[in-house]
Amino acid sequence: MIEKEDCLKIGAIQKAHGINGELSLFLEPGIDSDMLDEGQFVFLDLENGLVPFKIESLRTRGEHGGLVYLTGIDSETIARQMVGTTLWVEKNSLTIDEEQFPATLLIGYSIIDDVAGDLGTLTEILDSDKNPLMVVTSKGEEILIPLADDFILSIDDNKKIINVSLPEGLVDLNK
Repeated sequence: MIEKEDCLKIGAIQKAHGINGELSLFLEPGIDSDMLDEGQFVFLDLENGLVPFKIESLRTRGEHGGLVYLTGIDSETIARQMVGTTLWVEKNSLTIDEEQFPATLLIGYSIIDDVAGDLGTLTEILDSDKNPLMVVTSKGEEILIPLADDFILSIDDNKKIINVSLPEGLVDLNK
């Protein structure tokens, strides 16, 4: 069975669309329907965990939305039962253009500063076009760190670590 830590939450089912089981999706910021492909598996967070469904067809709808047919969901009745369900994909299954890389893929990574050491775990991205921030949580405290290429030294996807070099005093601003 696939575990949530191996997946990325990409959105949720907003509503049933039509009578043939099509679903209207709301996609998380940074996730675009172009990152998904027909034939790809997505996972719905149902009572017993993540359940796989194959994308039969997908089309973009608005800036943060899409319409999708999933194998096995072929009626309005079944589609309505899925409303509010979160949608997940395996992290390595998205079709991502490097220029569009969604920072939300980094949630759960440890943040290690070259001077201060382990700062905590990246728990959220506060998405702003001009100044996105990483929310790093450690021992119940949050630190806000600008998501800037200048601060990131390296990203180790295997170990789930982001090595950073932060300006002196930046970490203390949040305390």
